[in-house]
Amino acid sequence: MLKEVRVIMAKVIGIYSLAALLLVLAGAQAATNERPENRDELIANCRTVSSCMALLDTAMPADGYGIYDSDIDDIRKVLKARFGDEAKYALIEKAQGDDPAWQNFASAVLSGWGDWKESDVELLAPVLSKDSGGWIARVLGDIGTEEAIELLVADLRKAGFQSQTGWALYQIGPKVLDRMLPLLELPSNEELPPDAPYTEGWHVVRDLLAEFGHSATLVADNWIAVALDERETTSRRIAALRGLSAMNGYLDGRTDPLHLLLDSEEAAIADQVYKTLVATHDPFVARQYAEDCQPSNIRWERYRSSFLCIRELSEFGSNAAIAGDLILPFLSSVNAEEQLYGIEALGLIGYQPAIPEIEKFLSSPDWRQVYAAVRALGHLKSRASVPLIEEATKEHWQYRVRYHGKNTVDLIIRNQPYTEDLDSLQTVTFYSGFGNYDNLFGYDEDCGWNVWEYGDAETLTFEDAEPVTEVELSGGRLLASDEGEFGGELSWHPDGGEPVVLIPDNTYNIFPIEGGFITIHGISHISINYGFAAKVWRDESGPWQAEEIARFTSVGRDSKRLGPETFAAWTYPQPIIFKADGIIEAAQCDYAARPENWKGNEW
Repeated sequence: MLKEVRVIMAKVIGIYSLAALLLVLAGAQAATNERPENRDELIANCRTVSSCMALLDTAMPADGYGIYDSDIDDIRKVLKARFGDEAKYALIEKAQGDDPAWQNFASAVLSGWGDWKESDVELLAPVLSKDSGGWIARVLGDIGTEEAIELLVADLRKAGFQSQTGWALYQIGPKVLDRMLPLLELPSNEELPPDAPYTEGWHVVRDLLAEFGHSATLVADNWIAVALDERETTSRRIAALRGLSAMNGYLDGRTDPLHLLLDSEEAAIADQVYKTLVATHDPFVARQYAEDCQPSNIRWERYRSSFLCIRELSEFGSNAAIAGDLILPFLSSVNAEEQLYGIEALGLIGYQPAIPEIEKFLSSPDWRQVYAAVRALGHLKSRASVPLIEEATKEHWQYRVRYHGKNTVDLIIRNQPYTEDLDSLQTVTFYSGFGNYDNLFGYDEDCGWNVWEYGDAETLTFEDAEPVTEVELSGGRLLASDEGEFGGELSWHPDGGEPVVLIPDNTYNIFPIEGGFITIHGISHISINYGFAAKVWRDESGPWQAEEIARFTSVGRDSKRLGPETFAAWTYPQPIIFKADGIIEAAQCDYAARPENWKGNEW
């Protein structure tokens, strides 16, 4: 059940609105606890409000924070039809009480009641105070008076955006935004005292503004005026700039008047306006931002700090084309992932002069760089690159790369905007849109019978086998470690000396070959999933050297030797066959070997 809940939540987060998320989270929690059901039948024959409440009291769960039980709607129908306002005010009294289960239950019933009066706000205020972010916030949102909005705005800091309070404010509409400047004057979440009662910093308003999208710009001109007005307090001007920064993709040229503030004598103002102009992707600061965004040029390591700034630059779109030359150093980094960042960013900002440099990656042995180059050239609509794309992808060992090349060429020839037709590939992917190639190809039908074909109809299976994680050599030993999401390493431990890390990544297996070793690396944890093979060697008197020889499409914990210089790693969507000089092919599932009684993952 928990797995199903996680899947539901992931889909809601990726696809639906805050309202849907809140409802599914509530339903998910209800699904994982034993909850009372059919309490509407329990009160089917009670004839007074007090007797109905007494019956419900016998079926109240021990807790109930945030849960919207399956029988809430039916209970509401019974009570409202039979008793009307008498039941409503009895429920308000219960919600004002000290029993957390009754607070949640009564508020949930009231949340869909309707027929509210402005005078009810005074009765509902204590309920929201006791159950911050709870169901009663929806009622205040329905009432929508100035007093109700004030209560919700005050509660937002304690409840957070992903609460019923956040949902209610969003439902009321952009008219609530002018009330947000005081909250935007708050410290950031990180600046709050660690011993302070739990509250949200100014970021809670940023999240609400992001949910409003383009409609948030209704207050943009007012907030720009506040930011420019030297008669306003510094904290209020900074608050206005913070609010504007959450309207990133919607302000177009409206931030031009803010450029003058970059030279403000108040350092706090100048600092915040720069952050705001970056967040709103103003071309005026693109080059300055790009100058501070340079590759680390550190080999092996993933998730460099450069990822965040280069992704931000890519989101500038064509507004960052003026800074394209400053992104080019990413293409020559010794870190393959930073090369990927540069390739993608140059395509997304439309920097045409980069086309010749991007084309060079079409011949890379790393499938990710081929894929990224095709993507970038697609964004750039480079017709002159079509023959090179076709040559690089038409016989590529990964059939998804072949399809990707064909699809991109078709779009370029038809002068269509670039898109990845991933749905037609029936993929299941966590792909986030920039710099992430983990799980890009998802999973094909499970070849659970574990019989694969490669080469000239040769058969491959993977058996449980103890990997080699330690090799004794003259003068020391090679040691492989796998620490899961915390990351292991391949290291050399010289006799009587300090260990030397050769590859700072989980290491699953060591295969000896002539002149050195083949090692298998990677990680699979939540949405992170990558793998590669490396060759390590040393001259008699020199230091150890290491280089990547095969980039997998996922982690390849299970691996085996097929011949003296040939190996296989069980990756998704298919096992990969490789040698010390690179990948040979992807193995294919042998459907002829499928057992007659095979039923998916069950026999």
